This record gives sequence, structure tokens and C-alpha cells, in this order.
Amino acid sequence: MSNQFLVILEVSQKQNYVFKSNQLKQNVGASMIVRYVTEKIGDSYCTEEERFFTGGGKGAYLFITKEKATDFIRKVSTEALIRFPGIELFAAIQEFNWEEDKLPDVMFNCFAKLNKKKAARKESYRLYNLGIAQQSVDSQMPVSPNGMNDGFSQEAWVKERFADRRGSKEAVEGYRSQEDYFERPYPYGLMPSGEGTYSFPLEFEELGASFNEKSYLAVIAIDGNRMGELFQNFGDNFANRYENKDLTISLVNNEYIKAYKKLSLKVDDIFRQAVTNANKVVIEKLEMLNSKGIDLIGNLLPIRPIVVSGDDICVVTDARIGLSYAKILLEQILACSDTNMDCDSFQINLKMYGCAGVAMVHNHYPFFLAHELAEELCSKAKQQIPFLDKTDGNTNRNDGNASYIDFHIVQGELEGSLSDIRSSKYDDSNLTAKPYCVLAENETTPKTWQTFKNRLDEFDQFMKKEIVGRRMLKGYRETLSNDRAEEYLLKVHNGDIIRKDMNRGLDFDVLEVMDMYIELEKEND
Repeated sequence: MSNQFLVILEVSQKQNYVFKSNQLKQNVGASMIVRYVTEKIGDSYCTEEERFFTGGGKGAYLFITKEKATDFIRKVSTEALIRFPGIELFAAIQEFNWEEDKLPDVMFNCFAKLNKKKAARKESYRLYNLGIAQQSVDSQMPVSPNGMNDGFSQEAWVKERFADRRGSKEAVEGYRSQEDYFERPYPYGLMPSGEGTYSFPLEFEELGASFNEKSYLAVIAIDGNRMGELFQNFGDNFANRYENKDLTISLVNNEYIKAYKKLSLKVDDIFRQAVTNANKVVIEKLEMLNSKGIDLIGNLLPIRPIVVSGDDICVVTDARIGLSYAKILLEQILACSDTNMDCDSFQINLKMYGCAGVAMVHNHYPFFLAHELAEELCSKAKQQIPFLDKTDGNTNRNDGNASYIDFHIVQGELEGSLSDIRSSKYDDSNLTAKPYCVLAENETTPKTWQTFKNRLDEFDQFMKKEIVGRRMLKGYRETLSNDRAEEYLLKVHNGDIIRKDMNRGLDFDVLEVMDMYIELEKEND
């Protein structure tokens, strides 16, 4: 075995492709298509030995000739572009010598070539319409020629058909139904086994809002902490293997492929299991949720996973359970990952933490902006993780092993970036204690989820015992905004009860979500 060819395929502009629609079914279908293109179409044109890894909208493959590599790219890209209008697919080929070149270096060079190609794309614009066709209701594209398109473009029509569980195999031209991934029992899907027959909604209105009431949904973005460092440590261990004079480069290349596949699959499994376990909690609490005003439709759950790929998660829920669901999910990521992975010659620590951003918006709010805000909130939460200093040579330190959650409620209007919101509406973040620490190994902070939850329960008890009223708490919240809360509490009945433990940022956060929070883990509902 001499020269080989590494091929990397990647779906570009994934965020825009998946989240640009305000139709949940299209978001779900687009997410499934991204996965399908790299995992299913790619697999259909290569052997198991030629497939290196797939996931996250990427795929890597190894071929023994350039002709096979280019033919593979041609076949995959042709099928993807014909079947899925609007998708962008990039590919790069890297030639290398199996006996002389280290596979991690080859991958680095191939990804660099791919990134350079994406940065230098020739088409910076797109021709939407020539003015001779009816314009679709979802975009500037022409209406789909399919008879059942309801005025949608071909791109939107395909996304909907791909996600539609009610469509027959013939109707969707062989596209797999969502049950093949989302609704199959774990480990093949995201449904807990033995919990009955349930489905995920395909419309935002099916998430649980009561008829004629304001309908808010929570867009949850979760990202694993320091995944780059995880794979960097993995690569460092293999760098040592490559330096071992008793081992040939070709032998270590073979080891690397097996170990990389194993690690990628394990990471994906940890996050899928965590989502499944969080879904199980929701299923166990359906009766309670119904009693709290979440209107359940048939066997539909008030949650909708859209993206679960590696450590990248996006789930939409009824807004009232969004924070509690996100918190449970962060706990489950750690619970499912408290283990080491054996790579024969060394072990990889897979004790994982993550951060969550929860954007609560009206169900007609532009979904792309809602997801973008959730991603910003997740990034803000991750900024709380301290920098991991390895200059002392200790690579096994647990600094920063913590999970944080940040959230924001959009009250109808379009808002700017998170920094703009925090500056204009939260007094440069002095009016909020967010983000909150959900889990921590070594870190100590007064801004914990438990502190937030205790204060929320305290206010709830005040109202239940009629010590304070909702009107009084509303007035308290308004005076927190103009820094006159102390003066207000001195004047109102029983205000001293709140005043003795007053915390401006914490109290504002609690009062902001009090009417939009249902606890999923209470034992006595």
C-alpha cells in the first residue's frame, strides 16, 4: 500500500440551511438531510473499509486511487444536489503515502485545503428568479413544480417531505422517515425504550401552548466544553505513538483510524443518551405538565430535537419547561460520560461537561434569530469556564470542569445582539446574575442554579401563603430596573421579608421567568 487519497466532504452553511425557516417541519427535515447526505449518500458509494468517519455534517473517506476518490465526490455531490436543492457541499482531496505520512497531519492539510476552498467560493450571489415563474411563499425562489407543494419552493417542499412521518415511501421518493433516527428507541434514536409510543411534534403550535393563549417556545442550544482539547489530547497521545521507533507509521495509521472512529462514535453516543434520558423525564411528567396548563396533543411530546450531532444539540420545547429541560440535559451529559475510553495503548478521559443557551421567544418570532440568540447565550455561558493553563506540565487538571446555563426572554420585539440587550436592558449586566453554574468540580461561585432555584421557590411560597401578591412582586421588579427597589420595599406590606435577602440581579432573573417556568424534577407535583 503506497499512495492513498483522503477525501473530506462537508455540508457548508449548515446553520442557514437548517434554521432559516419558520416552519418546524422544514427545520427538522433540513437537519435530517444534512445527516443523510454525509452519512447515507456517502456510505452508498464506498465500502466500510473506505469510510473513515462521518458526523456533524462532515465525512472523511480513504481511497487507493485518485480515480476512485474523484468518482466518489462526483457521485455523492450529483445525488445530493439533484435531490436536495439549496444544499451546499464542498470536497477536498489530499494525496499521501501510507507508509511515510502521519494520518493526523494528512487530515490537518486536507481540512486546510477545504477551508481555503470555502473561503474562495466563486459564487457569492444566487439567482433566485427570472421573473417568469410564480414566487414561493417561503423564499424568493420559484414555486416547486410538484403538485402538492402548497406554494413552497422545491427546497422547502423536499425538506417537508423528508420530515413528514405521514408520507408514504412513494410520496417521499424513498426518503427515510424521521422515525429512522429521532423516534426510534435509544441507542438507534432518541426515544427511551419501554415508555410507550410517543412522537415529536412537527409544528411549533403542537409543543403544548393552550388555545388562544400566548404561545412561547424555548430554543435550547447546547455545546460540549473543550471538545477541541479532547481531540487535541487524543492527537497528542498518537503523536507519541508515531515517535515510537518500534512501530511503523502504517501500523500507527491503522491504530489511529480505529481509535478515531471509536472516539467519534462514543462522543456521539454520550450526547444522544443524554438527550434520551432527558426525554424520559419529560415522558414521566406528562400528567403533571398537563395539569399545569401544557396542552398535549395525542401522543406528541412538548419537546422537539432538531440537531443532535456529536456535542452539538438544538432542542425546541414549550417555553415553560425549557430551562428545566436544559438543566437536566447538562446533568445527563456528565452522568452518561463519567468514564474513560480505552485506546489500547492509552486512555482518554471522557468526563464531559457542557453549556446551554436558552432563548424563549414567541412561536412566530423569526426562528433563525431565535437560534442565533440561543447560540450567543451558550457562548456567553462558556465564557465562564476558566482558561486551562497547561504551562505547569500537568495535562490531567480538571480546571473548568463546570456546566453553565444562560437564558433570555424576548418579549415580542426584534432585538439586537446579546451584548446590546445586556447593555440596554440589563444595565450593562448589573441587572442580571446570569449565567448560572449548574455543575462544577473545582469551581466555586455564588451564582449557582441552586441559588436561582431556591429564590424562585421562595417567591413561589410567598405567593402561595399570601405573604406577598403578584402585583407587589411586579412592582418590585419594575423598581429593580431603576434601582429604587430598597425604597419600594420599605413602603409596601411585608416588603421587609424580601428586603433582607435582596439581590438585584438574582431577583430580577427570578421574577423575569416566574410565569414561564415549570419544574420537571419535583417529586410531589
